[in-house]
Amino acid sequence: MSKRKGFTLIEVILFLAVTAMIFAGVTLGVQNSLNQQRFNDTTQNFYEFVRSWYAKVTNPQSSGDGTSNYVLVGKLIVFGQTYDLQGNSNQENKKTVYVYDALATNARNDFDGTYVPNLSITRKVDGKVLPYGVEEYHPRWGATIQNTSGGAFAGSILIFRNMATGIISTYVSDMVMEVNSEMANGKIFRVRGAAQRDSFKTNEINFCVNAYDVGAAGSMPQQNIRILNNARNASEVILVETDSSENRCPR
Repeated sequence: MSKRKGFTLIEVILFLAVTAMIFAGVTLGVQNSLNQQRFNDTTQNFYEFVRSWYAKVTNPQSSGDGTSNYVLVGKLIVFGQTYDLQGNSNQENKKTVYVYDALATNARNDFDGTYVPNLSITRKVDGKVLPYGVEEYHPRWGATIQNTSGGAFAGSILIFRNMATGIISTYVSDMVMEVNSEMANGKIFRVRGAAQRDSFKTNEINFCVNAYDVGAAGSMPQQNIRILNNARNASEVILVETDSSENRCPR
């Protein structure tokens, strides 16, 4: 009568080792797939967010001012502000992007597309300074919007519609317009003065969507979203393929 033999210790160890390797490979594959999906979702969401600026300038809604003294002519988009809308320090979350309504008086018809006019961003209501309209945007899944040098994107973008011709212009400035700081200190914010106005240029704008935080190592290339020089509509916001030679972001 034959005796039934069990597994040896070496066989058990080999079985466990192979099982662990298979499990690790499957887990890694699932995690990589999830990371890629999150990155794609973040990129597409930010791309549509940027395109929406032009739709809102082309077809502006009421500013909520309740008077005909001012007309909504554009949007001021600010990256990297020091404070949030409540006047609290924004140092821990400078990823937040703020999009403000930009208004001008009906009397100003000298928008010729060659310079940035004086625009009102906030107003005083019952003794409190408030924006005419503001939208907060937070990149999905903890991603970071960076510049082509690898740092966090910081600066201001102004998109406005010429009241006389209806032509839309896009300007970019390296200056972070601290609208929230001014509001916290009870000051009305306007885009005016030589320092502010002269800082705006009609340059091409490149955003780099990084699935990780600034400085963090990651295996995925960064996606390049580009606003063409002095863009006039959403069709001039380009999503550049990561493997394209036109991608100006770290790869």
